[in-house]
Amino acid sequence: MELLQERGWYRERSEQAALGFDTTVAAAVALIVETPEVAPVWSPMAHRRVRQWPLRRYPFCLFYVVLDARLVILAVAHVRRRPGYWQSRVGT
Repeated sequence: MELLQERGWYRERSEQAALGFDTTVAAAVALIVETPEVAPVWSPMAHRRVRQWPLRRYPFCLFYVVLDARLVILAVAHVRRRPGYWQSRVGT
């Protein structure tokens, strides 16, 4: 859901910015799929093995877990807005 909202926000300002955001997210996901352990474990929820990957050039992080060999992206979260709002998704 956040991904679509943020893409829309960037698109309202610039088609080029929206494309850059999409490209950055896609590159991050591709890297994470290839090597899920590449991102550090996010400390407050380390017991759940939630990992955090910052997006280059954009103030967002991907928060994800690997469950049964599947990558589950919990959030594309802004680094300053509503910190931790997505944490209830960890149990899903």
